[in-house]
Amino acid sequence: MLITDVRPWGGEPSDLTVEDGVITAITPHDPARAVTGDTVAGRGRLALPSFSDVHCHLDSTRMGLPFRPHTGAPGVWGMMTNESHPR
Repeated sequence: MLITDVRPWGGEPSDLTVEDGVITAITPHDPARAVTGDTVAGRGRLALPSFSDVHCHLDSTRMGLPFRPHTGAPGVWGMMTNESHPR
C-alpha cells in the first residue's frame, strides 16, 4: 500500500510505503507517482503514531494461570502490591 502526500510528525510532504501493516519506506512526496488501487491520498495531512499504547508485559501477566478475581486496592500502588503478592 502507498499513502501519498502526508507529513510525518508535521515534517515535509512524504509518501509512505506500508507492507503487512508496517511502514517500510518514507520517501519525499512525488506528485507524478502513479496512483494504483492500493494508494491512499493523504492530502497533506499529518502522519502520527497511534494515540494508544497497546502492549503486554509478559513478565507481569497471568496468562496461562487460573483465573483470579481482582483483589487489589484501588490505584496503581494497590494493583502493584496485589500482583507481587498473589493470594
